[in-house]
Amino acid sequence: MIKHRLGYKIGHILATACLVGILVFALALPVFAGYVTTRLPIQDTVLHKHNPTTNYDYSPYLFVTTEISGDPPDDWVTRGLLEMDISDMPAGATITQATLDLYYIDWSTGNPVGNELAVYKLINTAWVETEATWNIYSTGNNWFDTGGDFVTSSPSGDSVTMPAAGGVWLEWDITDIVADAYDLGIPVELILKFDPDITGTYTYAKFDLTAPNIPILDIFYTVPDSTPVAVPIFSFMIPIVIGISGGIATIFYAVSGKFKAALGIAIATIFLVIFTIYAFEVIA
Repeated sequence: MIKHRLGYKIGHILATACLVGILVFALALPVFAGYVTTRLPIQDTVLHKHNPTTNYDYSPYLFVTTEISGDPPDDWVTRGLLEMDISDMPAGATITQATLDLYYIDWSTGNPVGNELAVYKLINTAWVETEATWNIYSTGNNWFDTGGDFVTSSPSGDSVTMPAAGGVWLEWDITDIVADAYDLGIPVELILKFDPDITGTYTYAKFDLTAPNIPILDIFYTVPDSTPVAVPIFSFMIPIVIGISGGIATIFYAVSGKFKAALGIAIATIFLVIFTIYAFEVIA
């Protein structure tokens, strides 16, 4: 009975050694570290359908409006453009979340409360903030569709329901847009518009472009740790081999009741496998 209990205790000890080896091995694997980076606009402007040849780079605000359908010629629609540079983000990153925050100052003439304000990917990367208008993205170059070229899916954008009053920050989840820009190696290009922007009511929303309420893009991402803990195979394999050998020996002892034979099997297996691993490391 004493030998029987002793055999199981040895088995437990060896199994613990096995777990230690697995833990050391896990610590030796690359670790994916989480980071966040904040980006501010490097370009911004407004496109105004009523003034299709006017550039609004001078404006300290992004103003976005809806227009009444049939109010000739539905020309009071405005949209905002933003561009953020992400070219210095590390290679191999995975974008886990990206949020755009804009400070909603107030409304004028028509309260947009309840309307959906969307952020989509602007597919033109060559627009110039000091030249872009409703008709052109730069001098001598027309938008494919007046009012800005954008997509509503692939990647998908996001929309928020406008609150009753200003003086608040609004946030959009634009993870897909930022991940798409990162994968393509281009800036994050955004268009801000009501969806739809031809409605039954004229509304006007104004967003701040100046400090301390400048638009903010927060990007959360992970990258494999470039300096994982280096643990030689020989180091973490020893406890694993001991544990496995102990498990085999414990099973043999439980079945046969031959304690000395089981212990001999464990010791022989340990030395054989360790010697083999060491020989491979020396050769390598």
